[in-house]
Amino acid sequence: MSAKAFAILMTLLAIALGSWSGYQYNQSVARADTLDELRQANAELTTANRQQERDLDRLRAERDRLVAQLDDLSAEQSDIAGSLTALEQQVLDLTAERDELATELADTTGQQETLDGDLASVRAERDELLAERDELHVVLDEREAELAALDAELAERESSLEQTQARLSGREETMEELESRLTREQQALDDLQSRLNLAEEERQQLVDQRHNGQTLIQLPERILFPTGSATLNEESVQVLREVAVALESFPDYTLSVVGHSDTRSISSSLQAQYPTNWELSAARASAAVRVLASLGISEQRMKATGVAATQPLVEEVDAASRQQNRRIEIILEPPLPVETL
Repeated sequence: MSAKAFAILMTLLAIALGSWSGYQYNQSVARADTLDELRQANAELTTANRQQERDLDRLRAERDRLVAQLDDLSAEQSDIAGSLTALEQQVLDLTAERDELATELADTTGQQETLDGDLASVRAERDELLAERDELHVVLDEREAELAALDAELAERESSLEQTQARLSGREETMEELESRLTREQQALDDLQSRLNLAEEERQQLVDQRHNGQTLIQLPERILFPTGSATLNEESVQVLREVAVALESFPDYTLSVVGHSDTRSISSSLQAQYPTNWELSAARASAAVRVLASLGISEQRMKATGVAATQPLVEEVDAASRQQNRRIEIILEPPLPVETL
């Protein structure tokens, strides 16, 4: 309610009170029969009038108080309106901020879901890597065991190699000494080949160096023994003397003297002494060893063996092929294989 409307209301109230007082006065006059009654009525009216003035003053004061209060309320209303406007703006700002936060929350939720998926993938990959690591630990343990075994084997082989090198170092020769030795041995074999060819009617290769380091000297029966005999004559001894000279160039070699025969049986006149070709071939090998020993070749280096007709050179089809199979072979064995040297 405005101040103007309130003032009009108070004026109407005063007029109403005045009309009421006049009405009471008229009633008092009508009823008064005497002057005392009039005086009494007048006193009552005066009292009532004073009371009305006091009420009017009180109402005016109340009106002024209400007007002041209304002004205060109007000012407060203005302040509240301003505050409300500010609050509404704040609400708008907060609403916008809320919307932004909601958008960020949605984005964050999406990112979280993505991160959750990534985390699950990483955990799965981690589990796979852990399993692979465990497998690798097992493989590593196996490899370490294998490595330890290899180290032990390597140490053993190194020790064996050192021992072998130590043995070889005691047998090593300088290249010059080895070449000189090989040259000397080859010259001795060439000389022996030449001398044996002089004893043979036909020239043939009687000295052969094999790839395994062995040297083979073939002595045909006809230059050593008569047919069916194991007795050496002076010419045979001379041939073996030439062999002994050549063997001086091979002091470290061992000698295997092997007697060979053809496939024909021993004649009945010789069977008492040589029942089979085994005895004849062994007797011829032994006879050659005895002569070589008498010529200075150490018996510890030699052995005699008879193999009968078990190792023929050629197939026997005639007298010439049978004669070719009847022979004495002297096999020179080096102390170590050529590859080792």
